[in-house]
Amino acid sequence: MIEFEMIFFKLILVVLTTFLIGTIGNWIRFMIVLLSGIFFCIQYYNQLPYYNQIISLTYGSTLFLFTWISFNAILVLLFSLKGNVLTILIGSPILVALVKYVREKRINSLLISNIDDIKSDTDSLIQIQSMILMIKDSELPELNILFLTGFVNVHTFDCQNQECPCNVKRELYDASLNKTSDRSLPYHKDKIFLVHFCKKMFEDSVFKFSNSATLELSFSFFLFEHMRNIRFSMIELENSKKKHPSILQIFNAFKYKKMIET
Repeated sequence: MIEFEMIFFKLILVVLTTFLIGTIGNWIRFMIVLLSGIFFCIQYYNQLPYYNQIISLTYGSTLFLFTWISFNAILVLLFSLKGNVLTILIGSPILVALVKYVREKRINSLLISNIDDIKSDTDSLIQIQSMILMIKDSELPELNILFLTGFVNVHTFDCQNQECPCNVKRELYDASLNKTSDRSLPYHKDKIFLVHFCKKMFEDSVFKFSNSATLELSFSFFLFEHMRNIRFSMIELENSKKKHPSILQIFNAFKYKKMIET
């Protein structure tokens, strides 16, 4: 949704720039820019768009720098200050470090939460996608190994579902690799088990947030990309259409369907 909000913001800014002139016009424009920047920063924290770490950090840092520059522009108008360019340059690396810290802290807090503690479909999706990114990493850092092992162990201790991968004793099959899991391996080394575990996380999240088109779409793509389960992927894709998807989600559903069919 951030993309549509950004387009709407640009349209408003173009109109204001065209029709508002003079000191009052400058004040109104800068205040709208500042408030919009704060809004987008909050949205970034809540949604953490773009799961690739570099892209997400670049996007978040740009939003925070945009807000920081707007804030300094307001100070110049208010107090006629000088030297704000130097202030902006000094504050920029601090803001980038802050974005990195805030992003990692939010993801880590979600990684140690169970489904009962998750408050929104967005939080649930961030948690699952963070797990998937760690699974994809062939050389896991020690911290990620601890997170994966600890998360699965805590879940296993409380889980009473006999259909959950953590309680299933039989070998798990991966159609994309055409091989079965080795249940004698530690959790963080058994990638097939972890994929099935993420599937269970998706199922629990879709059940809890039953009206989320976002989760249905992501689950559909996960089933296709990581498990090559075309039949169930198409079922989840059709389910997403029943949950009042946005225009962007409708487009993504169409794109996913074409991708699966080919």
